[in-house]
Amino acid sequence: MANSNIRRWDVTGKKQIACVCHSLPELPADRVHLSFICNGVCGSDNHMFCTGAVHPGHKGEHQPLTLGHELIAKVLAVGSDVTSVAVGDVVAVEPGLPCGTCPNCVKGRYHCCPKTLYMGTPPQNGGLADEFHWPATWCHKLPETLANEPVLASLTEPLAACLQSMQLRDKLVTDRADDEWTVVTGSGAMAFGVVAIIKALNPNEKVAVVARNAKALKFATQVGADATFQLSDVDPKAIAEAVTAELKDLFETDHFDKDDTIFESFKSNPARLAAAKAARNAVQAGRQGKHQDAIVALMYDAALGAAIKVQIEENTAVFGRLQKMANGFVSSLIECTGDERLLETIIASRCMLANGAIIGLGCHYGVSFDVAMLRRFELSFQPVRRSCNKFPATIKLLAEKPENFRKLVGGTVKFDDFGKLMYGEITETSTGTGGPKTVVVK
Repeated sequence: MANSNIRRWDVTGKKQIACVCHSLPELPADRVHLSFICNGVCGSDNHMFCTGAVHPGHKGEHQPLTLGHELIAKVLAVGSDVTSVAVGDVVAVEPGLPCGTCPNCVKGRYHCCPKTLYMGTPPQNGGLADEFHWPATWCHKLPETLANEPVLASLTEPLAACLQSMQLRDKLVTDRADDEWTVVTGSGAMAFGVVAIIKALNPNEKVAVVARNAKALKFATQVGADATFQLSDVDPKAIAEAVTAELKDLFETDHFDKDDTIFESFKSNPARLAAAKAARNAVQAGRQGKHQDAIVALMYDAALGAAIKVQIEENTAVFGRLQKMANGFVSSLIECTGDERLLETIIASRCMLANGAIIGLGCHYGVSFDVAMLRRFELSFQPVRRSCNKFPATIKLLAEKPENFRKLVGGTVKFDDFGKLMYGEITETSTGTGGPKTVVVK
């Protein structure tokens, strides 16, 4: 008889999550029955929680969604056709289900299959559950050392994507010299995963990390970064909102048009001052005949544009300092933020050599830039979509060089308390490393 007391964590609406009970069907011949051990929390899990499990790639009817795709589990039972794993094995679960018949799958590029069902992404439930079924093909047996350290092993899925990015980079940048630098942008698990992968494969490769968060930059040196650079702390949206709020009650007065003392509170911050002046200029040029809401919108748009300009200028200067430090030899850059303006700034700054590769690890939509900027130095743009056949190599690397990766896990949370974590009622139990990754454990 099916067990109806199996629990799973389902997103049920915007910022709504519940631990619900369910039952599993009869085990199919090609699948394994798995018992949850641990799961790394991904940014996409937070995205699903905040949006109510809405995803632009899924057009079907909305349903509650079980989270979790960075999974380590124990085999409880195997289907009649399964020979690759056995009861008692501890496995890393590869979370994608490609169709197996499309041209990409036939060519071995299963990660690019347009029909892929992916754990924790609508309409495919994830594995943040007491027990679940999954095809044996996508269950990778762990060696005993990793099976005994499942929290470390839970890094397999994100690190596989990092390894994918580096191997793609090596195909594009084949003649790197010892004095050339690799740059990683970002301060999340993917950025630091890339750094850790690089240093595990080649400890002598020179790596610079560029990020906005000062605390994260300190951690970057712990995972092997040879240099760090802090990006602009300008937040264009926050500045535009603050400037508009402060000036919107003044625009109908002579004081607004003629008295520069309205800028006094902005003078300590160049971006805020530029935004305030741009807001006034926009109102002076375009307020005639407009209603108040339209004028306020003018102010906001002008302030936002001015703040963005300052942010770009400051970040361009950062990449200029980086280029000077590297004597002009930045041969590859792994972009892990998915930020459109930063990507454009990287390209426009011309800090890279002609054979550079820019690899975006994010799953962001609508990113655009002027392709002509790539032409000027014949820069290569190589996106990364998850990983393909990288789980075995990643597992081997984790087992052989665990010290390169343990510090990436910054905290753990009990399975029973996952909902409290998502609601902000508790924080994870710190591991003391300062790493970016939180792992759910039984």
